[in-house]
Amino acid sequence: MPFTIHSADGVALRVPTVDHAAVSPTGNRVIVFLDDDTTEFIFPLSITRVSVDESHT
Repeated sequence: MPFTIHSADGVALRVPTVDHAAVSPTGNRVIVFLDDDTTEFIFPLSITRVSVDESHT
């Protein structure tokens, strides 16, 4: 189920599946794996909301 992670700095990262996201073992980073084999790192405290792609619910 696709979802989007929104951060305090206005960035919105679309995550196509739950397999594209991970939380570091210490919990201080969220890693999003993008389809072009790049990654984005997010500090959990900067996440303001997570929204589900309504077209897939």
